[in-house]
Amino acid sequence: MTWSPCAYPTRSASPPWPRPAYLARRGRPQRPEDLAGHDCIRIRLPSGATLPWTFDRGGERLEIAVGGPLVVNHEWLAIRAMRDGVGLGQFPLEMVADEIAAGRLETVLDDCAAVAAGLFLYYPSRRQIPAPLRAFVERLQADLRERRSSP
Repeated sequence: MTWSPCAYPTRSASPPWPRPAYLARRGRPQRPEDLAGHDCIRIRLPSGATLPWTFDRGGERLEIAVGGPLVVNHEWLAIRAMRDGVGLGQFPLEMVADEIAAGRLETVLDDCAAVAAGLFLYYPSRRQIPAPLRAFVERLQADLRERRSSP
């Protein structure tokens, strides 16, 4: 896989998002290291890797290798599991805003939530990238350069 940073930078906070009943049963983590004692729902990438959870504490990036009973290959499965009280998950706010607004999920570790610097586009790395995909990637990259150079 090849990844390419692309347009429309965002600053989405990504603290873990548990169901209130999960917190009542397992307690609220007070610092990222406390996640070792919690059930964390992880996403498996197509490569087979699982990503560590990231946090910002005192201006430093902190990565925590979390564990838990469930590893899924799609965000909606993880969000469903979080809503069902299986454990904690870490996703951009935009993905869980409706769940939080409805009271089905809440935030923890807000003071050290990681902030995403932008969006990323993942696509298969090949010598022969299909023309429509190549044009799309080039357009996004040009848009990002334009946005960065404007005041």
